[in-house]
Amino acid sequence: MTIFVITWLENKLIPNVPQNSIVVLDNDSYHNVLNEKSPTMLGRRADNAYWLNSRNIQFDHGSTKIELLALTGSNKTTKIYTVVKLLAHYGHSVLRLPPYHPELNLIEIVWATVKNWVGSKNVMYKLEDVWKLAEEKFFYITVHEWEAVCRHVEDVKET
Repeated sequence: MTIFVITWLENKLIPNVPQNSIVVLDNDSYHNVLNEKSPTMLGRRADNAYWLNSRNIQFDHGSTKIELLALTGSNKTTKIYTVVKLLAHYGHSVLRLPPYHPELNLIEIVWATVKNWVGSKNVMYKLEDVWKLAEEKFFYITVHEWEAVCRHVEDVKET
């Protein structure tokens, strides 16, 4: 899934948004793929040593796995997510929505509109028809509809 998201970002989103845009992300798992994973208790001692060596962090090579994990933990920086790193590379910032608040997510609201419309028009129950109906509804969503959704989210945010 991550490769699809990165490809979509590079080919569809990034070329079509103004420079220095703020991209709003929800907490879907594909938005939260770490650019680099830190060693964990489940990993091997050698993985911890490699991680420390790759950062030129000095450690006693006779250290236990627990000691290496403690050293790893004290040298971890903030988490860097693949999507965030890619957007930052192109000069964009990320604003994350709070978890479990779909009412603040514009895309979720528009997607619900599309799903309801497709459900009311789908009479053949074939995937190809569903795909065409969804594309049709997305194509015809107007600026005014988007503005209404934005106002709705602003109202929800204010309450």
